[in-house]
Amino acid sequence: MSLKVYMPPPHGGKLVDAVIRDKDKAVEMAAGAMAYDIKPTRSIVDGSPIRNVYREIMSIAYGFFSPLDRFMTRNEVESVLKERRLLDGWLFRSQ
Repeated sequence: MSLKVYMPPPHGGKLVDAVIRDKDKAVEMAAGAMAYDIKPTRSIVDGSPIRNVYREIMSIAYGFFSPLDRFMTRNEVESVLKERRLLDGWLFRSQ
């Protein structure tokens, strides 16, 4: 008896893997990057985090938001909020 494991294709047709594993390349890229405050913004009502840029960056890098490979533009965000689709037509479920 053999076991076959089927891995469904990633949403959008590609699994994004943008993690930089080469330390020298990572240092080079970080040196030229803009600085961001990556601490979460906290709700003044209950103190819960409402945005965590670090988590979003890591999620994009590891492909959790495939097919996204970067932060969305304003037009892309508006399309997702209004149509639940990326500009290229892929369905994108917003929270």
